[in-house]
Amino acid sequence: MNNSKVAKPIKTVGEWVFEEIIGKGAQATVYRGRNKSANKIAAIKEICLDQVDQAVLSTTEVDLIKSISHPFVIKLWDHFLFEKEYYIIYEYITQVYF
Repeated sequence: MNNSKVAKPIKTVGEWVFEEIIGKGAQATVYRGRNKSANKIAAIKEICLDQVDQAVLSTTEVDLIKSISHPFVIKLWDHFLFEKEYYIIYEYITQVYF
């Protein structure tokens, strides 16, 4: 008998299923999520845009990360606006080697 439980998704936005909160701060929440069609795991940063400054900071973050190509910097896969939240989709890292 298999006792493992499949967690109920927190929410779904577009092609992304939010499975678990992996970090939370004053300005954003980060989820482990999965792309429904590609079955690809990602770190999804959700930023509430109730404040105008957050929109500027979010686009600056995206521009900066997109301009960097280095094996030690996580890759930005996608970003989009949905309702009052801005989402930044990063590759999901499970292990870090030094």
